[in-house]
Amino acid sequence: MFGNNTLISLDLGNKRWGWAEYFEGGNGTYSYNVYAGAGQNDIDKGTLVGKVELTVSAGNVAVKYTLNSGVVSNVTHIYFSDNNAPTTTAPGQYGNTYEDNYTGSKTWNFSYSNDGNFWIIVHSEVCPDND
Repeated sequence: MFGNNTLISLDLGNKRWGWAEYFEGGNGTYSYNVYAGAGQNDIDKGTLVGKVELTVSAGNVAVKYTLNSGVVSNVTHIYFSDNNAPTTTAPGQYGNTYEDNYTGSKTWNFSYSNDGNFWIIVHSEVCPDND
């Protein structure tokens, strides 16, 4: 998910590409693009594979991931923290791993302090849907 911080700029010990979002806002719905293959955070090198909508309301964050037509997700990793910036670039260590093949969309919910600030990373392994 394209966010306001690159993993490289967070200085997590390696040069893996990707983004983290430090969310600062109020209740509402916010949309973010998801790219595959955007090496070194260059979205011109990548392919837009979907979008993530965050719906923030009353201490809950609904994370709705909608894949573009023709794309399947094999695994989705989500880092979510009310207070702490990520400390790793390894998606399998984000704390929330969902191993389910799906097309279309999926939604996950996370609780937070309702102060308008949290960290989130959404990463997935995607491929063409050959069905």
